[in-house]
Amino acid sequence: MPENLRVTTPLPSNGRVEKERAIKQNPLQDIGSADRSAPPVIQGTAGENLKLNLLMNEYSALSKFIQDLQKAPSLGDSVMNLLFSASAKTSQETAAENASSVIVQFMNAAVPADKGELVSNLLFQQKNSTRFSGPLFQFFNNLNNDAQDEGLENKLVSFLKAYDGYFSMPDTVDAIKRNMEAIRDHIPQLYSSKLSDLAEKLTPGQSSEIKSENISVLTGEIIPFLSEYVHETNDLGKARTYIALLMHNTARLNLCSKEELVESFEDLLQYCKYRFRLNNENLHMIRALFSGEVSREREDNKNQFIDTLASLLSGNDSGSRGGIVRSAVKDACSSLLMDRSVFMPYTHLFMPIKNGDDLAAFSEIWIEKKDKEQKKPDAAALPLRLLISLDVRDLGTFEASIELLEKNVRLRLSCPAGFSSKSRELSQDISGIFSRNGLTVKNISVEDSPLNISRIIIDKVTERRYGLNVSV
Repeated sequence: MPENLRVTTPLPSNGRVEKERAIKQNPLQDIGSADRSAPPVIQGTAGENLKLNLLMNEYSALSKFIQDLQKAPSLGDSVMNLLFSASAKTSQETAAENASSVIVQFMNAAVPADKGELVSNLLFQQKNSTRFSGPLFQFFNNLNNDAQDEGLENKLVSFLKAYDGYFSMPDTVDAIKRNMEAIRDHIPQLYSSKLSDLAEKLTPGQSSEIKSENISVLTGEIIPFLSEYVHETNDLGKARTYIALLMHNTARLNLCSKEELVESFEDLLQYCKYRFRLNNENLHMIRALFSGEVSREREDNKNQFIDTLASLLSGNDSGSRGGIVRSAVKDACSSLLMDRSVFMPYTHLFMPIKNGDDLAAFSEIWIEKKDKEQKKPDAAALPLRLLISLDVRDLGTFEASIELLEKNVRLRLSCPAGFSSKSRELSQDISGIFSRNGLTVKNISVEDSPLNISRIIIDKVTERRYGLNVSV
């Protein structure tokens, strides 16, 4: 029968029949063995998807963020290391003076253990965690949450970028000057002196004329000079890194103008007018909000603790510069910068707490942000989740995970080792605190094992990034 005939290869031209080569089979891959089961199918869990995606995209921004989050110490540990890190290379007297200077400043800025002061400082941090606060941004935030319109989101992104660029113009010019100072420190004297002369031509200010002059100096003189320097020296050191930062800030400055801001706002307003059928009264109200936002005087918000911490991290206090270990400053700055990442699913608040003249504790609070699905008008009510870490002097670290839905509270509390025998008393005291504030504790568990807050944050990052939307 034809179907049983083997199809053979033709004979070679020399007339010889070549012996069929045996295929070497790896015994570890004996796929014909009946007693070997098929490899298990990996289910698409969040953690496994994370490993797969990070292997496929090793240099992604998300991968770098998670790696930094895993390695970074807590902000509380970094700040405490920063406080008590006097330079060991100096004399004991000088080191003691430096450490004392840092501690005294920080103690003066610490928040008293008073309910009003604590709430005031927390509200200050939350309000100033973003530049986009006020009636105008609240209106667009509500409109965006209700509409869930991709076109509106794109228009809002352009407007917010122009708004941030315009009101950050002085900061951008300062950043450019700092970039040039760093470049001068890493290039030969022959070139650095010329670069210093060019830097003097940059003018601080926020008007369109000043911005145009600065852009002209940067693109017409400074950048060509640095391009010639790189061409002549082939410098691949740190100077190239600072040149890249200079180019980034120059591009940012190029978009900083009032005309750009007004144009992006009008584009956003016209889209809202025709997409959502806004009447003239609504349009007039939005324009009035925009006019008030642009014309209002911006005062520098002051907070003693935040200002002191910024001064310590930037090294502005000459008396404490020698007593601050560079690694502690780097750790604290990294923690603060990660709080501003688009991947961070929590709002991070923190403060030192003092009792009298002694530093009693350092507290950190993470408030979970609403994701895109939770902002929809018809979204089911989900609990507000908070993470709290309280490092109490001479006692240890207390950690809590809280879920708040309407007026019902569920709480997990992690205590230092010596408090396991007092779990009943702690539960009663904590329940009493919630009750006095109009809340009902549905469940409370006290344990002596740490909650591992950093692990909870990382799990939430991967859940939001790789979780499947199974809603119908």
